[in-house]
Amino acid sequence: MEQKLITFEYKLEDDMIDNALLPDNEIKQYDLDKCYLEVKKKVEEFILDQFNFPQIPKPQITTSYEVRYEYFVSKATDKVGNYIEKKIDKEQEIIKLYQEISNSLTLLSRGEFTYFLECLYFNKKESVVIDKLETTRYYFNPIKQSCIVKLAKAWKIAKKRT
Repeated sequence: MEQKLITFEYKLEDDMIDNALLPDNEIKQYDLDKCYLEVKKKVEEFILDQFNFPQIPKPQITTSYEVRYEYFVSKATDKVGNYIEKKIDKEQEIIKLYQEISNSLTLLSRGEFTYFLECLYFNKKESVVIDKLETTRYYFNPIKQSCIVKLAKAWKIAKKRT
């Protein structure tokens, strides 16, 4: 097996994550409730895969809002049986999910990233993020909506309004 190390590092202090929120007219094109459910389902899949496949390193999200993703890509060069093939396929699927989630975080603003981490990943109440961002619910809602739509679009699970 050939292995190649891939590293992805992303820090909240970096200028690269000071992205703008999506415009209101863009957000209104999407069904936020359906997008939220799809995004939440994807995050839950991410969390379950971390539990079920502990041997595959997950993206690390630290308390200082640093995301570091590092993994080895294995490449099978011969047939080793159905069981091994299925296991490798599942591991490749999980690595792809981890990479997809890690890469999508670069699209988020600081507030959106905080919402993702606290509410979607750690399942904390929105009031925690509102306090952390030192804002009001009025200013928080566009952050939440923009985060949900950005992630749904990045993960190709966005649901447009009908």
